Amino acid sequence: MSVKATPVGSDEILNTILADPISAAARSSVLTSIDARNLSGLYALVAQHTPLLLNSAGTFDRARSALGTTGILAVNHEGSKSTFRAVARALATVTGATDVFQIGGSATKTIRVTKVTYSGTIATAAQYLDVALIKRGAVDTGGTSSAPDSIPVDSSGAAATAALLQFTANPTLGAVVGTTGLVAARRYFAALTGTPALMSQPAEFKFGELPGAMELVLRGVVEALCLNLNAPSNAGTADIEVEWTEEPN
Repeated sequence: MSVKATPVGSDEILNTILADPISAAARSSVLTSIDARNLSGLYALVAQHTPLLLNSAGTFDRARSALGTTGILAVNHEGSKSTFRAVARALATVTGATDVFQIGGSATKTIRVTKVTYSGTIATAAQYLDVALIKRGAVDTGGTSSAPDSIPVDSSGAAATAALLQFTANPTLGAVVGTTGLVAARRYFAALTGTPALMSQPAEFKFGELPGAMELVLRGVVEALCLNLNAPSNAGTADIEVEWTEEPN
Protein backbone atom coordinates (compact mmCIF):
# COMPACT_ATOMS: atom_id res chain seq x y z
CA MET A 1 0.00 0.00 0.00
CA SER A 2 1.32 3.46 -0.86
CA VAL A 3 0.13 6.98 -0.11
CA LYS A 4 0.60 9.90 -2.51
CA ALA A 5 -0.20 13.56 -1.77
CA THR A 6 -1.44 15.59 -4.75
CA PRO A 7 -1.59 19.43 -4.35
CA VAL A 8 -4.95 20.89 -5.38
CA GLY A 9 -4.99 24.64 -4.84
CA SER A 10 -4.50 25.24 -1.12
CA ASP A 11 -5.47 21.65 -0.28
CA GLU A 12 -3.86 18.28 -0.68
CA ILE A 13 -5.55 15.12 -1.80
CA LEU A 14 -4.23 11.91 -0.22
CA ASN A 15 -4.42 8.98 -2.62
CA THR A 16 -4.06 5.59 -0.93
CA ILE A 17 -3.40 2.91 -3.52
CA LEU A 18 -4.18 -0.75 -2.87
CA ALA A 19 -2.73 -3.46 -5.13
CA ASP A 20 -2.43 -2.49 -8.81
CA PRO A 21 -2.32 1.34 -9.16
CA ILE A 22 -3.44 1.05 -12.79
CA SER A 23 -6.79 -0.42 -11.78
CA ALA A 24 -9.40 2.16 -10.78
CA ALA A 25 -11.11 -0.49 -8.63
CA ALA A 26 -7.92 -0.85 -6.61
CA ARG A 27 -7.75 2.85 -5.72
CA SER A 28 -9.15 4.10 -2.44
CA SER A 29 -11.22 7.21 -1.98
CA VAL A 30 -9.45 10.50 -1.53
CA LEU A 31 -9.21 12.31 1.80
CA THR A 32 -8.59 16.04 1.88
CA SER A 33 -6.23 17.54 4.41
CA ILE A 34 -9.20 19.25 6.08
CA ASP A 35 -11.02 15.91 6.45
CA ALA A 36 -7.88 14.37 7.88
CA ARG A 37 -8.19 16.66 10.90
CA ASN A 38 -11.59 15.37 12.08
CA LEU A 39 -12.83 11.98 13.26
CA SER A 40 -15.40 11.53 10.50
CA GLY A 41 -12.74 11.91 7.85
CA LEU A 42 -10.30 9.65 9.68
CA TYR A 43 -12.95 6.97 10.17
CA ALA A 44 -13.68 7.09 6.45
CA LEU A 45 -10.03 6.35 5.67
CA VAL A 46 -9.67 3.69 8.37
CA ALA A 47 -12.82 1.94 7.12
CA GLN A 48 -11.13 1.25 3.80
CA HIS A 49 -8.43 -0.87 5.37
CA THR A 50 -9.86 -2.34 8.61
CA PRO A 51 -13.32 -3.71 7.82
CA LEU A 52 -13.15 -6.07 10.81
CA LEU A 53 -13.61 -3.08 13.13
CA LEU A 54 -17.00 -2.37 11.63
CA ASN A 55 -20.16 -3.63 13.28
CA SER A 56 -23.07 -5.23 11.42
CA ALA A 57 -24.62 -1.79 10.79
CA GLY A 58 -21.51 -0.66 8.89
CA THR A 59 -20.42 1.83 11.55
CA PHE A 60 -17.73 1.80 14.21
CA ASP A 61 -18.24 0.71 17.79
CA ARG A 62 -16.49 3.29 19.97
CA ALA A 63 -17.40 1.34 23.12
CA ARG A 64 -18.73 -2.12 23.67
CA SER A 65 -22.12 -2.06 25.39
CA ALA A 66 -22.21 -5.73 26.39
CA LEU A 67 -19.89 -8.71 26.59
CA GLY A 68 -19.43 -10.24 23.16
CA THR A 69 -20.49 -7.22 21.11
CA THR A 70 -18.43 -6.83 17.94
CA GLY A 71 -16.22 -3.77 17.78
CA ILE A 72 -13.50 -1.90 19.61
CA LEU A 73 -13.18 -3.22 23.16
CA ALA A 74 -14.13 -1.02 26.08
CA VAL A 75 -12.70 -1.44 29.58
CA ASN A 76 -15.16 -3.49 31.65
CA HIS A 77 -14.73 -3.27 35.41
CA GLU A 78 -17.51 -5.73 36.14
CA GLY A 79 -16.64 -9.41 36.32
CA SER A 80 -18.28 -11.95 34.05
CA LYS A 81 -17.91 -15.09 36.20
CA SER A 82 -21.05 -16.72 37.59
CA THR A 83 -21.17 -15.36 41.15
CA PHE A 84 -23.34 -16.49 44.07
CA ARG A 85 -24.07 -15.54 47.66
CA ALA A 86 -25.61 -17.50 50.52
CA VAL A 87 -26.60 -16.44 54.04
CA ALA A 88 -27.26 -18.35 57.26
CA ARG A 89 -29.30 -15.91 59.33
CA ALA A 90 -29.85 -16.37 63.09
CA LEU A 91 -28.36 -19.85 62.91
CA ALA A 92 -28.59 -21.65 66.27
CA THR A 93 -25.18 -23.05 67.15
CA VAL A 94 -24.84 -25.69 69.87
CA THR A 95 -22.62 -25.81 72.94
CA GLY A 96 -19.32 -27.26 71.77
CA ALA A 97 -20.04 -26.33 68.14
CA THR A 98 -17.43 -27.41 65.62
CA ASP A 99 -18.25 -26.91 61.94
CA VAL A 100 -21.37 -24.76 61.63
CA PHE A 101 -21.25 -24.05 57.88
CA GLN A 102 -19.89 -25.98 54.91
CA ILE A 103 -19.27 -25.01 51.27
CA GLY A 104 -18.87 -28.20 49.29
CA GLY A 105 -17.37 -28.58 45.84
CA SER A 106 -19.09 -29.48 42.59
CA ALA A 107 -18.89 -32.36 40.11
CA THR A 108 -19.20 -30.03 37.11
CA LYS A 109 -17.77 -26.65 38.17
CA THR A 110 -14.67 -25.28 39.87
CA ILE A 111 -15.73 -23.40 43.00
CA ARG A 112 -13.73 -20.32 44.00
CA VAL A 113 -14.61 -18.87 47.41
CA THR A 114 -14.00 -15.14 47.53
CA LYS A 115 -15.43 -14.11 50.91
CA VAL A 116 -16.78 -15.54 54.17
CA THR A 117 -18.16 -13.39 57.00
CA TYR A 118 -19.19 -14.42 60.54
CA SER A 119 -20.92 -12.51 63.34
CA GLY A 120 -22.82 -13.80 66.34
CA THR A 121 -23.79 -13.74 69.99
CA ILE A 122 -23.55 -16.26 72.82
CA ALA A 123 -26.46 -17.59 74.91
CA THR A 124 -25.28 -17.71 78.53
CA ALA A 125 -22.16 -15.60 78.98
CA ALA A 126 -20.19 -13.44 76.61
CA GLN A 127 -16.94 -15.04 75.50
CA TYR A 128 -14.21 -14.99 72.90
CA LEU A 129 -14.63 -17.41 70.03
CA ASP A 130 -12.00 -18.98 67.82
CA VAL A 131 -13.57 -18.59 64.38
CA ALA A 132 -11.65 -20.47 61.72
CA LEU A 133 -11.93 -21.65 58.15
CA ILE A 134 -10.83 -25.24 57.57
CA LYS A 135 -10.27 -26.80 54.15
CA ARG A 136 -11.28 -30.44 54.11
CA GLY A 137 -10.42 -33.17 51.65
CA ALA A 138 -13.62 -34.98 52.60
CA VAL A 139 -16.98 -33.35 53.35
CA ASP A 140 -18.68 -33.39 56.75
CA THR A 141 -21.48 -35.92 57.19
CA GLY A 142 -24.30 -36.49 59.67
CA GLY A 143 -25.33 -34.01 62.33
CA THR A 144 -28.44 -31.89 61.88
CA SER A 145 -28.24 -29.71 58.81
CA SER A 146 -30.18 -27.78 56.20
CA ALA A 147 -29.20 -26.19 52.90
CA PRO A 148 -29.33 -22.37 52.69
CA ASP A 149 -30.42 -20.75 49.44
CA SER A 150 -27.69 -20.12 46.88
CA ILE A 151 -28.59 -16.78 45.28
CA PRO A 152 -27.08 -15.81 41.91
CA VAL A 153 -25.82 -12.23 41.78
CA ASP A 154 -27.15 -12.13 38.20
CA SER A 155 -30.58 -13.76 38.16
CA SER A 156 -30.27 -14.54 34.44
CA GLY A 157 -27.37 -16.92 35.08
CA ALA A 158 -27.33 -20.66 35.71
CA ALA A 159 -28.16 -22.16 39.11
CA ALA A 160 -25.35 -22.79 41.61
CA THR A 161 -23.80 -26.25 41.82
CA ALA A 162 -21.82 -25.86 45.07
CA ALA A 163 -23.26 -27.93 47.94
CA LEU A 164 -23.94 -25.76 51.01
CA LEU A 165 -24.95 -26.92 54.49
CA GLN A 166 -25.57 -25.12 57.78
CA PHE A 167 -25.40 -27.21 60.98
CA THR A 168 -27.46 -26.94 64.15
CA ALA A 169 -25.95 -30.17 65.57
CA ASN A 170 -22.33 -31.16 65.12
CA PRO A 171 -21.52 -33.29 62.07
CA THR A 172 -18.90 -35.98 61.72
CA LEU A 173 -15.92 -33.98 60.54
CA GLY A 174 -14.26 -34.79 57.22
CA ALA A 175 -10.51 -35.30 56.84
CA VAL A 176 -8.53 -32.07 56.59
CA VAL A 177 -6.16 -30.96 53.83
CA GLY A 178 -2.63 -30.98 55.21
CA THR A 179 -2.08 -31.32 58.96
CA THR A 180 -4.76 -28.96 60.29
CA GLY A 181 -6.61 -27.68 57.22
CA LEU A 182 -6.57 -24.19 58.73
CA VAL A 183 -6.55 -21.49 56.06
CA ALA A 184 -7.69 -18.51 58.19
CA ALA A 185 -8.66 -17.69 61.79
CA ARG A 186 -10.03 -14.76 63.78
CA ARG A 187 -10.48 -14.14 67.52
CA TYR A 188 -14.06 -12.88 67.85
CA PHE A 189 -15.78 -11.44 70.95
CA ALA A 190 -19.36 -12.72 71.11
CA ALA A 191 -21.69 -10.58 73.24
CA LEU A 192 -24.53 -12.03 75.32
CA THR A 193 -27.64 -12.79 73.26
CA GLY A 194 -30.53 -10.43 74.05
CA THR A 195 -28.40 -7.96 75.99
CA PRO A 196 -27.68 -4.61 74.30
CA ALA A 197 -23.95 -4.30 73.81
CA LEU A 198 -21.40 -2.86 71.47
CA MET A 199 -20.99 -5.59 68.89
CA SER A 200 -17.64 -6.69 67.55
CA GLN A 201 -16.85 -6.12 63.90
CA PRO A 202 -17.75 -9.20 61.84
CA ALA A 203 -14.96 -11.70 61.32
CA GLU A 204 -14.32 -11.36 57.60
CA PHE A 205 -12.19 -13.61 55.41
CA LYS A 206 -11.34 -12.61 51.83
CA PHE A 207 -9.40 -14.53 49.20
CA GLY A 208 -7.79 -13.47 45.93
CA GLU A 209 -7.55 -9.75 46.72
CA LEU A 210 -3.82 -9.36 46.14
CA PRO A 211 -2.61 -9.03 42.54
CA GLY A 212 -1.99 -12.49 41.14
CA ALA A 213 -3.43 -14.27 44.19
CA MET A 214 -5.96 -17.08 43.80
CA GLU A 215 -9.31 -17.37 45.49
CA LEU A 216 -9.81 -20.42 47.71
CA VAL A 217 -10.44 -23.21 45.20
CA LEU A 218 -12.61 -26.30 45.69
CA ARG A 219 -12.33 -29.02 43.04
CA GLY A 220 -14.70 -31.96 42.90
CA VAL A 221 -17.40 -33.04 45.33
CA VAL A 222 -14.98 -34.29 48.00
CA GLU A 223 -13.45 -30.93 48.87
CA ALA A 224 -15.10 -28.46 51.25
CA LEU A 225 -14.44 -25.24 53.13
CA CYS A 226 -15.93 -25.23 56.64
CA LEU A 227 -16.46 -22.47 59.19
CA ASN A 228 -15.50 -23.87 62.60
CA LEU A 229 -16.10 -22.41 66.10
CA ASN A 230 -13.66 -24.68 67.98
CA ALA A 231 -16.17 -25.96 70.57
CA PRO A 232 -17.26 -22.90 72.62
CA SER A 233 -18.62 -23.58 76.11
CA ASN A 234 -22.04 -22.07 75.33
CA ALA A 235 -24.63 -22.21 72.57
CA GLY A 236 -25.09 -19.16 70.40
CA THR A 237 -26.67 -17.50 67.39
CA ALA A 238 -24.74 -16.76 64.22
CA ASP A 239 -25.06 -14.86 60.94
CA ILE A 240 -22.82 -16.20 58.18
CA GLU A 241 -22.37 -14.85 54.65
CA VAL A 242 -20.54 -16.61 51.83
CA GLU A 243 -19.64 -15.46 48.31
CA TRP A 244 -18.17 -17.66 45.57
CA THR A 245 -17.82 -18.02 41.82
CA GLU A 246 -18.31 -21.04 39.57
CA GLU A 247 -16.68 -21.86 36.24
CA PRO A 248 -16.51 -25.03 34.12
CA ASN A 249 -13.90 -27.61 35.12
